[in-house]
Amino acid sequence: MAKFIADIKEMVKRKLQARLGKEDLTPLEVSDYIEKHCGCIPPGLDYFIPSRRVLRGLLENQIAAVPPEQWVGDEAIRFHQGEESAPDEFSVREFSYIYSKRVALLQTWLGAALPSLSLLEIGDSDGLIVKALGKCGIGVNISPGAVKNIHAHGIQAVQSDIEHLPFHRKSVDVVMMFETLEHLPNPLAALCRAAELSREKVIISIPYVRKSRILPAGYRKGIPQYRQHIFELNEKDFRSIVSHAPLRIGRTASIDVFGRPRTFAQRRLYWYCDHLDVWGGVVRRQAYYELEVL
Repeated sequence: MAKFIADIKEMVKRKLQARLGKEDLTPLEVSDYIEKHCGCIPPGLDYFIPSRRVLRGLLENQIAAVPPEQWVGDEAIRFHQGEESAPDEFSVREFSYIYSKRVALLQTWLGAALPSLSLLEIGDSDGLIVKALGKCGIGVNISPGAVKNIHAHGIQAVQSDIEHLPFHRKSVDVVMMFETLEHLPNPLAALCRAAELSREKVIISIPYVRKSRILPAGYRKGIPQYRQHIFELNEKDFRSIVSHAPLRIGRTASIDVFGRPRTFAQRRLYWYCDHLDVWGGVVRRQAYYELEVL
């Protein structure tokens, strides 16, 4: 059954690639095309191709529960890859929600000590998390577009990969890495490097997956390799890797992108796809770990 579904998706994708003259199509772009020409994703076909409208509704169900004072806002959100092109409306709302929940979680975890802590975010795309926490801090990314975004929000930026960071041992209190570890070729080395730089703790998030997987190089054609996932780790495997670093897992949490279904179409998506960790190319949940430096 899984192979049959994959074959259907691949067939639709190839037809749209030929029609649109674009080699790399995301699942949501396929959904957009069908909804634009048919008015909706026909029942039955949505088993193979989730509707962006349905996903947007499920996202808005989550956004409705965010207190106004915690909302980071849409206006400054960029793609998390840090590129200069403007994101689509769905991505803006998705990252506004994720950033809002992330900031609230960090404020809880860092607590009253936050004003006195120095922060370094590795893989920062825009400086918004550090800024929302009321800190100067430093943002690091290999992407020139991300460095430009960080500077634009008044945060000190450094263009570097994690292996060549220009910082001394124990130079900051807290190192943060959000949705970054899965892009790196050596996650254990990255964790050890973060522990080397931090005096107190390392806080990271990774995509929540129930089964770990290693993705091949160049699986998304036309996308720079540093923007593609390599290792996606489930909780068991992540804990095993952390056990080899000078770190100890403390608190854990998760952020769900999509809320409880309210309409028939939303319930049908859960019925069809609840076993999947990714809907329409969007990771459904982010796993957060507070790692104490040993």
